[in-house]
Amino acid sequence: MRVWLDALTIEATRVDTDRDSYESVSESVCLRLDFFPLSLLIDKGIIIGVDHEPSARALPFALFKLQTSTMLFLPELLRYHLERRDLRSALAFASNYNELVYFAHA
Repeated sequence: MRVWLDALTIEATRVDTDRDSYESVSESVCLRLDFFPLSLLIDKGIIIGVDHEPSARALPFALFKLQTSTMLFLPELLRYHLERRDLRSALAFASNYNELVYFAHA
């Protein structure tokens, strides 16, 4: 899943007449997901999605089970800010989630 943390500055990018202006903007963070994302709970720091599991039975047709999956996106975005040595942004981002019970584990 691609994340653009600087999405508000996309309009200020240099315009290339040969390409669409949005093609020149690269994502800030790329989250590796093992499931298909359906919803983003921004206030909880969670991505919710579904994953399929093929049935191992010997049937003449395919059978898939859908399972819900979740992932915390807090660690990845905090790591992004900290690797760039942008402590102010990391603290501002973390301050929105410090009341969550699982924040210390994220």
